[in-house]
Amino acid sequence: MKILVIAAHPDDEVLGCWGTILKHKEAGDEVRIEIISAGRDDPNDQKFDVLPVKQLADLIHEYVMDFHPDIVYTHNKHDINQDHRRVYEATIIACRGAWVAQKIYAYEVATLSQAPGFTPNHYVRLPRPSIEAKIDYMWKHYQGEMKCYPHPRSSDGIMRMAQWRGMEVQSDCAEAFEVIRSIE
Repeated sequence: MKILVIAAHPDDEVLGCWGTILKHKEAGDEVRIEIISAGRDDPNDQKFDVLPVKQLADLIHEYVMDFHPDIVYTHNKHDINQDHRRVYEATIIACRGAWVAQKIYAYEVATLSQAPGFTPNHYVRLPRPSIEAKIDYMWKHYQGEMKCYPHPRSSDGIMRMAQWRGMEVQSDCAEAFEVIRSIE
């Protein structure tokens, strides 16, 4: 299977679905991660506010057409971060038509102020070592984004969120998603 993960900023892919990415890789799936902006210092990051969503959608559509994914993971429409919402909108536009991807899932990126509305209806059960790998990856690659607990981007915050989502499905840990499309 081909898996495409679309993220607005570096670290969103890890916070949103790193355990799920690892599970796909373990299953032998081909995973591609496309990050739209390199972060705060990238001029593109400052353009999210004014860039027409069609321009973002065209860029994402190029990724989709180049890779032909079976599954797409992206931000959710309820995210409080405007950049994340814009990438969600652009991804949905870029992936319209059932021939593009059979499944589209929206992930959550924990922030200090969660926007209401994210209602997970798809969970990926994960063993605790997958979440520990997620935390290790954050420390190795995005150390500047890591904070002290009780911040959601702390080691404890990431683990507790995974455990919370796990409890919702009677598992040790999990990542939660909203199903945008699922064609069998």
